[in-house]
Amino acid sequence: MQNAFIASEDRRFWRPAGFDPIGIARAGWANYQGGGVHQGASTITQQVTRMLMLSNERSLARKIKELILSVRVER
Repeated sequence: MQNAFIASEDRRFWRPAGFDPIGIARAGWANYQGGGVHQGASTITQQVTRMLMLSNERSLARKIKELILSVRVER
């Protein structure tokens, strides 16, 4: 069950970093082409960090905080 969840949600989960630069680039490109936010790039760690420590506001500042905190959590 755990492997199925990880495979469907974040296939690069086992690579320690706290964030996924490839996923960020992919989502950024897709969102640029689509003219808005259509894809996300949050890792499981980022999602948990957001749920436990941050609000659900959609802003660049919150996303940066989420990234920094998720790197700290992974360490």
